[in-house]
Amino acid sequence: MYWKAQTGSWVVFTYGRKDESFDFADPHLIETLLSFQNGWFIYTPLMLVVFGMLLWQAWNGTKDSRVILTIWVVVWYVYSSWWCWWLGSAFGYRGFLELYALLAFPFAALLDRVLKNRIHGSVALVFLLLLVWLNVRLGHIYQHPWEAPEWNWSRLGEAYLKALTF
Repeated sequence: MYWKAQTGSWVVFTYGRKDESFDFADPHLIETLLSFQNGWFIYTPLMLVVFGMLLWQAWNGTKDSRVILTIWVVVWYVYSSWWCWWLGSAFGYRGFLELYALLAFPFAALLDRVLKNRIHGSVALVFLLLLVWLNVRLGHIYQHPWEAPEWNWSRLGEAYLKALTF
């Protein structure tokens, strides 16, 4: 009712007024995950491991994993089709944050699997903690804007080296 009262229309696509839109015919699927320009797995490497677990669960028919994977794929496609697929110069792909509640299930399964074996589990747990620490350190050193054309693989490498130093 608010939109109707203010604009005279029941549905208003406000982004369209700024020439911002979706291009569903040309999504940036790989870039959304692996680009120096805010790629999800690049800035949140723990999610690569969690996503691997989700794929393994879906392959093996674990309850609800295929539903989670389907939801994730739809969201991934939509975000990858947005004109600004990198979501500006934000840090870490914020578009997937809403899905972390669903991704907590494969993450919990991963931790359960890892912690069952004392020796291998300890090494794997240290590795997972290192990935979390790396993400936190990258977030700590983030300075706006990490965005092209100034931002590139070389500058990302420098940020990784800085994040990995104590």
